[in-house]
Amino acid sequence: MINVQNAAIAQGQIKNGVAVSTNGRYRSNRTFMPSINERIEALNAVLTKDFPLLTHCIWTTEWLNDFAIHQSVRTYTIVEVEENAGESLFYHLRAKGFRNVFLEPDTLLMERYVSGVEDPIIIQKLLVRSPLMSVKIGNGKTVKSPKLEKILVDVYCDTIVFSAYKGHEQDQIFKHVFKNYALDMKTLFAYAERRKRKTSLIQYLHFNDLLL
Repeated sequence: MINVQNAAIAQGQIKNGVAVSTNGRYRSNRTFMPSINERIEALNAVLTKDFPLLTHCIWTTEWLNDFAIHQSVRTYTIVEVEENAGESLFYHLRAKGFRNVFLEPDTLLMERYVSGVEDPIIIQKLLVRSPLMSVKIGNGKTVKSPKLEKILVDVYCDTIVFSAYKGHEQDQIFKHVFKNYALDMKTLFAYAERRKRKTSLIQYLHFNDLLL
């Protein structure tokens, strides 16, 4: 089987980790900069104050509406924390008054409960060396959020939390992001490899003509 990534690098189509077209122009130099809502800020305040040494990231599926065809009215706030910290955070957030908090929901829980409540908070395990970025929110504070490469790989890999974004919707998300944002392909593939889906992701991108 052809290694599409290596072939692209050999042809000069990936430079410094960023995909470029055959004429040497970058796909896009637009940087993804998400908007941080009050829900994320409130969660960030708790995590930074009560769990200062805990590696985490926070984001919302509302961001996917910028890339998708259909605008989902049901959005989730996702909090990812390092392994073995999820349960402690789950009970802590509930004690702090946060409602509709779910710990690593399975398909049944998603269908019966998570999808039916307003703005649920989903706690998941954060993979080691996940690509993260710091987003400034004012007063010298920042929120640790996933990079766009991580979001794409998570949408591709997770069939439970992102079940509503599969099929044509997933294709649209990838095509929109690849066309309109700068992506570090080395970061994308490295994270996909840690999720044990690198080969299938390369095939998916190649099938959708997203690897130049």
